[in-house]
Amino acid sequence: GFVLGEVPAEDPRVSPHFARFPGAPPVLLQASRSEILRDDTVRMAETLRAAGGEVTVSLTDDAPHVWQLFDLWIPEARASIGEAASFAAAAVRKA
Repeated sequence: GFVLGEVPAEDPRVSPHFARFPGAPPVLLQASRSEILRDDTVRMAETLRAAGGEVTVSLTDDAPHVWQLFDLWIPEARASIGEAASFAAAAVRKA
């Protein structure tokens, strides 16, 4: 395939769902409830938690994919950027 080439679909370089995450730092995953990658986001959280990771999943209503890039155009962007900043600051304080 165009993306895979000769690499199997189960290769962690293609999909993080097949990777191992020992000692992962705290992770914040943001997705829109209406986007196609929402289910992958929830599955990734399960993968990280199974490896002992601390994961926060934040689902935003009716936002486009990568809505965080649309700061100043949609209010959800500013809120999600603030959430990510707060998450990062809390993770640094815990470390």
